Amino acid sequence: MLSLPPELEWFLLLLEDGGLPGRLVDRPSIAYSNTTDPRGDGLYDHARRAVPRLRDASERRLARVLVTWGATRWKQGRRGWSLPPLTELRAKWDLKYGPRQWPGGADAAWQSASDSKEAIDA
Repeated sequence: MLSLPPELEWFLLLLEDGGLPGRLVDRPSIAYSNTTDPRGDGLYDHARRAVPRLRDASERRLARVLVTWGATRWKQGRRGWSLPPLTELRAKWDLKYGPRQWPGGADAAWQSASDSKEAIDA
């Protein structure tokens, strides 16, 4: 895992955490790409902050990894992403890179937006 490209390192962090930065309060599998919040809690903001090698990564580069893993573009006033269920993405990761112990167990779901400081009202 130490030799993962930075985009996959970031995606693995999302899968391990089980929460989506910039996600909507009422729809925890949907998250904004970027936010206007000074904390910068959108998906792309998170990638650039969490993985230093992505600091200057373009939005296109970050979008490619999301599309590769089955996320679809979402727009309702602002742009974002709708991600597949966490269990599905973790199962895909296990098939590609080998099984691993995931936090929260096999049936974990994206964290409820109401349980996170990163949730955003639509």
